[in-house]
Amino acid sequence: MNIKDRVNDGKRVYLSKWISRVCLELGFVEIGWFKWKVGGAGFTNMRRSKGELTVDDEDVIVFRKPA
Repeated sequence: MNIKDRVNDGKRVYLSKWISRVCLELGFVEIGWFKWKVGGAGFTNMRRSKGELTVDDEDVIVFRKPA
């Protein structure tokens, strides 16, 4: 699962923590959790140049369904 947090009202919303908790409650087993630095897109670079908060990384979470 590839998850990117978002910015809402100037604050970062950590979606990956919520998704991990929900998947674990549903019985999935977490295999690994990795961070990936994302290169900037045009819109992200524009926001960053204005001093606005941007999300520059993504979480890659690997789950498996129990047998």
